[in-house]
Amino acid sequence: MDLNQVTDYVLAAGLTDKLSIQKNNNHLKFSCPFAQWTHEGSDANPSFTVSVHDDGASTFRCFGCGQKGKFWQLFTTLSIYSGSDQLREMGQALMAEESRPSTLISRVVGGLGTPQYVREVYDMDPLWNWFDTNLPNATVCNPGGHYLIQRGFDSRTWRDFGCRWDERDNRVVFPVYTLAGKFVGASGRTLGEDDNKWKHYWGTRTELGFVSPVYYEGETKTYILVEGPFDAMRCWQHLTKLGLAGIVMPVAISGCSISREQIDQIELEQLLTWVMFDNDTAGNKGANQAHKLLERRVPCCEDLTEKLPPNKDPNELQLHEFRETISL
Repeated sequence: MDLNQVTDYVLAAGLTDKLSIQKNNNHLKFSCPFAQWTHEGSDANPSFTVSVHDDGASTFRCFGCGQKGKFWQLFTTLSIYSGSDQLREMGQALMAEESRPSTLISRVVGGLGTPQYVREVYDMDPLWNWFDTNLPNATVCNPGGHYLIQRGFDSRTWRDFGCRWDERDNRVVFPVYTLAGKFVGASGRTLGEDDNKWKHYWGTRTELGFVSPVYYEGETKTYILVEGPFDAMRCWQHLTKLGLAGIVMPVAISGCSISREQIDQIELEQLLTWVMFDNDTAGNKGANQAHKLLERRVPCCEDLTEKLPPNKDPNELQLHEFRETISL
């Protein structure tokens, strides 16, 4: 993270304003945001510094009250003093960002991918390089992150999916991978009144892959097939709360008609597979087709679509409804 990015976070959190920031090399200086609690209400002679170090790490320190720590801890500590959920979310997002690698070498799905294999794929793939270079992560500092928060997704969830922000076209972008970890394209939403969905980006073939979590731990035992990225993200958020994230893996097929290539990849994994499409006419038809195609090709395939409340999709499920649907 560079000094400009640090400044963006400081301003987005309302810790100070542009006119009050003093920049000096790799340091920011402004009035202590803890002042009302630790400086008897005032820090007239600014004593608070945020520093960006040569290794990219950022830290803060107040020479008045003695508060210090990593940059992300600034937000989580302030949230304790102020009770602000926004500051807590920002701190958690920064902590997650700091703890993850810059390349997606941690994606290991169903035993087919290995960190070394994935590293080689991404290093060689010009499509991935373009995507990674030109589309920044969705964060609380850009409209992509704001949109996802409004949709009820916490920062951990959309960072686990590697969500990106396309400023030029006002889009939230979801990367699409094969189950072996190969990047094949992207899908997402264009922000606006119509909230338009789209599946294809730069002519890529999203029918070859899935929208699913990029970062997770544990050996996957079960797939949940869903229609769209938001369905997958909602399932992942619920699975995280239930302690099953990674063991149960939601994968979005980008529609209600599963492709032959997707079927072949799921067959290779040989895992228990649940189909959970939207409980409407199109969703039930697609779920029935997927179930028929998969039931003889994987150890066990169960269609859960009709267990959803009528005319609901997985993205609309509350935690207790999701739990009931997967019979926990």
